[in-house]
Amino acid sequence: MQRALALDASPPLSFSLRFFITAPLFVIFAAFILLVAGPQALSSRWHPAILAITHLLVLGTLAQTMIGALLQILPVATGITVFQSRPLVRLIHISLNAGTLLLAAAFLSGSAQLFFWASCLLTLSFGSFMFALAWGLWRDRHQQTKGAPTILLAVRLALLSLFVTILLGLFLSTHMIFNWPLHRWLTNLHAGWGLFGWVGLLVVGISYQVIPIFQVTERFPDLTTKYLAAIIFALLIGLSFGLFSGQSQIISLFSYAIFLSFAAYALVALNLLRHRKRPHPDTTTLFWLTAFFCLLFCLLIWTLQSQLRSPDLLRQLPLTLGFLAIFGFAWSAINGMLYTILPFLLWYNAQRNAPIVIRGLPKVREYLSDTKARPQYYLHLLTVFSLGAATLYPRALLYLAATVCLSSIIWLYRNIFLALSHYRQALQHIALTVQKANK
Repeated sequence: MQRALALDASPPLSFSLRFFITAPLFVIFAAFILLVAGPQALSSRWHPAILAITHLLVLGTLAQTMIGALLQILPVATGITVFQSRPLVRLIHISLNAGTLLLAAAFLSGSAQLFFWASCLLTLSFGSFMFALAWGLWRDRHQQTKGAPTILLAVRLALLSLFVTILLGLFLSTHMIFNWPLHRWLTNLHAGWGLFGWVGLLVVGISYQVIPIFQVTERFPDLTTKYLAAIIFALLIGLSFGLFSGQSQIISLFSYAIFLSFAAYALVALNLLRHRKRPHPDTTTLFWLTAFFCLLFCLLIWTLQSQLRSPDLLRQLPLTLGFLAIFGFAWSAINGMLYTILPFLLWYNAQRNAPIVIRGLPKVREYLSDTKARPQYYLHLLTVFSLGAATLYPRALLYLAATVCLSSIIWLYRNIFLALSHYRQALQHIALTVQKANK
C-alpha cells in the first residue's frame, strides 16, 4: 500500500468540510437529550431517549464524518473520484442532517409521520451516496493506484454493509409507522450490520491509509489488510444466520468472533503506534490509542457477560458495550482524525489558492497546534470514563458525564473555528500579496 497521496485529485474543500463541521453538533444534541431524559434513560437500551441518542451519534456524527472522509481520502489515496457534483453533495448533506433530526424526534415522540419522513430523507441521502460511490468505484476501476485494493476491499464491504443496514432500517421503520410488533432480533441484526459492518469496516479501511501516513508508522501487515475486512464481513453473515434462526449458541459464537477480530486489529494497530518513528505522541495518537483500548474493552465486556449472574449488571452491560463501540472506539478515532485531516486540508487548499510562491503562509501545524488540541483530548477521555461508568451507575454520574461531554464538543468547535480563522487569514494574505505583485 502506498504512502504517497495524489493531492492534485483532491476535491473542493467545501465537499468534505461541510460534513466535518456539522458532525460534532449531533453529539451536542445527544448530550442535551441525555440531560433532559435523566438517569431513567439508561435503564434500558430500548428507552426512546437511548434510541434517539444512538441514531444521532451513528447517523449524524459517525456516518457524516465517514462520508466526508471518503470524499477526501478516496480520490487522493486510491485514484477513485466519488462525487463531482456540488448539488449532489449538498443534497446528501442536507437530507442526512434533516433525516437524522426527524428520526430522533420520531423516537422521542413515537410519531408515525416523523418516522415516515425521516425514512424518506435518509433513504434519499444514503441512496444518493451509495449510488455515487458505487458508480465512482466502477467508473475509475482502471485508474486506481497501486496501493488502492487494500483500502477499497474494506470500503466495498462497508458499502454492502450499509446497504443491508438501510434495508433493515426501512423494514423496521414500517413497523414503527404502522405500529406493528417488532422482533428484537431484527433490531440486533440492524445494529450489527450498521456498527460492525458499515462503521467498523470503514474506520478499519481508512486507518490503513491515515495511520501509516500521519502517524509515521510501518504499514499494516499484509495479512491484516488482505483478510481482516473479508473475515469480519463473513462473520456478520454467520451472525445474521444465527439471529434469523434464533440459535443462541451460533449467535454467541459469531458475536465473540467479531469482537475477537476487532480486538486483533486493535492489537496490530497498537503495535504499529508503539513503534512509530516520532518519539512523542501527538493528540491524534492519543485519540487512536483510546479508540483501540476501547475495542479491547469491548471484547472483555462481551466475555464477562457470559460469566455474570447479576440481573442488574446483565441489563446494563449492553449499554456499556454499545457506548464503548460507538463513542469510545468510533468517535475517538474520528475525533482524532479531524485533528489530522482538517489542518492538512486547510493548509493544502491555502497553498492551492496561491498562484505564486508566498512567504509567511501558515504551516500545517500552525492551523491547529497540538497545545490547542490536547485539552480537548483530556475532556474527551474524561467523557469516555464518566459516560462509560454512567451506564452502570446512572443516578450518580449521568449529569456529570453529559456536562463533560458538552464541554468536550464545545472545545472541539473552538479548535475547528480557530483553524478556519487561520485559513481565512491565509486567504487574505494571499489576496493582498497577489494584488501588490500585480501593481
